[in-house]
Amino acid sequence: MRRQIQMNNNKNLSSQIYDEIKKRIVNLSFPPESILYERDLVEMLGVSRTPIREASIKLIQENWLTTSDRRSLKVKEISAKTVKEIFQFREMMESFALRYAFESQTKRVLAGKLDMAVNAMVGTTNDPLEFIKADLAYHTIMIENISNELILNTWLSSCDEITRIAIFSMDKRRRAEDIISEHKYIIEALWSGELELVLTTLKKHHNNILHGCERCFEN
Repeated sequence: MRRQIQMNNNKNLSSQIYDEIKKRIVNLSFPPESILYERDLVEMLGVSRTPIREASIKLIQENWLTTSDRRSLKVKEISAKTVKEIFQFREMMESFALRYAFESQTKRVLAGKLDMAVNAMVGTTNDPLEFIKADLAYHTIMIENISNELILNTWLSSCDEITRIAIFSMDKRRRAEDIISEHKYIIEALWSGELELVLTTLKKHHNNILHGCERCFEN
């Protein structure tokens, strides 16, 4: 489908092409392991080869694309190993964030912010993509509460891959209402002031999501 890029005077063309291709990778318009041909991207995006090549170089450097020859590109795969590594990363980051909330005496403030995020999620249950965005916003609030720029930037740099995996592994057996309930359990555990309950509840939530993702790789 051809989509003429709308020029943004605050960004050069190759940056805009980079954003567009990456967005299509993340939302699976360009599925994992699909082959992209330079000539097709030129036609699709309505630009010359130069910004396509410049954007592709950056996407290759960031491991979103690989190249097998001069004219074609391959979208990064989503493997069971990738999914497991992402959830190991998430558990490490989010568990640390919740421990920090107790150590810094900000657990009640965090609980209030997460409660507002859950309310926002409720309005997105009929739109899977918006629900995924709202879900990620909920988890990002935990990381923001640490008030550490390096940690936050590390988290944000992984959010596109977290989103891509979430879209790839949408599990019809897990209702949006169930996910919201699990989020509420985390909030209730925070209000209770019991750290081990908070961490156990988070772990159970992560395991439920991971098991749904793993079903995508079952034969």
